[in-house]
Amino acid sequence: RLGTSEDVVNLIIDVNGNVADEIRETPDIVFNRWLELGELSYRAWEKRVLGNFLAPLRRDADLDDWELAEQVSKKWMSFRQSRVSRAGRVMEIALNKVFLAADLKFDWGKTIQGNKRPDFVFPSVDDYENGEFPECNLRILGSKTSMKERWRQILSEGDRVINKHGVTRDSAITNDTFAAMNESNFTLVMAKPVIDLYEVKPVNLITIEDFISEVKATQE
Repeated sequence: RLGTSEDVVNLIIDVNGNVADEIRETPDIVFNRWLELGELSYRAWEKRVLGNFLAPLRRDADLDDWELAEQVSKKWMSFRQSRVSRAGRVMEIALNKVFLAADLKFDWGKTIQGNKRPDFVFPSVDDYENGEFPECNLRILGSKTSMKERWRQILSEGDRVINKHGVTRDSAITNDTFAAMNESNFTLVMAKPVIDLYEVKPVNLITIEDFISEVKATQE
């Protein structure tokens, strides 16, 4: 049994030992390592479950190729949907632990404006809903394993936040998309090892450490 996404991250942290100081010093490296280990653990679990699923089908002489393909296809689609969901949840949990280690003030997964539910609000939902709290000190961060056009969803969250942020592991974002993000005051956040995959770093692409420093400046 693989367990919940929280179980996966906690197991990874236990295996890596006490990394609180390392998180504060190199949050990008730790965050990226946690996501990679989370993905490896899930793929190992998938391989075992798929093997157990396929074994009896291979021995079933009454099962024709079409029925076999149908059953395998359904199982594979289930894996893909579960993988995306789990990867997104693992990313949020990992970010939560990184932000806690950095001593940031934030709310995770709380509702604002009645029906909006951004992943992270800095410093808090109460401050966001306090009309006297300076808008320049508010930040919203959305977490997406793959951005594509999903970054526009984050734009609709938190009208008081001038510059929205989104974190992802997506290393295939085009220059045109970065330009569209920049025009919409949207800044992308990635772990440095992922940013290093880009030959030219766009102006609106920052590291986890950069984002933490920016938020800290607003909270000091």
